Amino acid sequence: MDIEISVTITAPDGTAHTDKIGAFSKGIEAAGDIGLSIEEGKAVLLSIQQKVVAAQCEAFCIKRARCTCCDRKLRGKGWRQIRYRTVFGDIAIDSPRFYSCQCHNSPAKTFSPLNELLPDHIAPELLWLETKWASLVSFGVTSDLLKDVLPIDVRLNPDTIRRHLGRVATRMEAELADERYSFIETSPTSAPSFPTRKAKSPSASTAAMCGPAILVSRISRSRSANPSPQIVPAATLGLSKVMMTSPSGDCTRF
Repeated sequence: MDIEISVTITAPDGTAHTDKIGAFSKGIEAAGDIGLSIEEGKAVLLSIQQKVVAAQCEAFCIKRARCTCCDRKLRGKGWRQIRYRTVFGDIAIDSPRFYSCQCHNSPAKTFSPLNELLPDHIAPELLWLETKWASLVSFGVTSDLLKDVLPIDVRLNPDTIRRHLGRVATRMEAELADERYSFIETSPTSAPSFPTRKAKSPSASTAAMCGPAILVSRISRSRSANPSPQIVPAATLGLSKVMMTSPSGDCTRF
């Protein structure tokens, strides 16, 4: 059985283009031949994505090729190829550059429409997937998972995901509002009616932090301003190492 897949894209001016996406020869004798395989599905998705992204970017550049104020056609300076990373693979796009129109004062003499449309050169959906999985599993497992189920470029590695995650975190921190502080006004007569929180002893908190295998000595509150640390011999504690406790309750083994 021969299968051919094509896609038809109609531009904003009404022009329609039909392009061949892929052709497959499939059998019908085994269960593994029924339907598209993972690799065939990746190839189809990547081919469709290439045609759709190229058509959309071309239409956007044609629209920005004219001045938004006087509708004059802008002079072109040149073009270069950029790589746009999407969920269905990396797409190579021709990015033109135009001279700014003289009818208005522009801070830059030239501009690139695609740099304004795609400033990060990566699809927001791909950033969302990387951030979601990287917050649940390691960066290496995230990279392998995305490569298994999506036609992601083979150059995707844990370091790339780590950089993208840091970029998203920085952007979210910048979007957060300033922290607000609230105060509760009380009077000396109503203070005793509030419930009090029982503080934990230093030895309990230190033991929980250092582990059950370390014995922590209690620290007296009546020490001087600069007390010397207390060294507990290993023979006394029955341990193989010596433990030193500081006035703050921290313990160190050496």
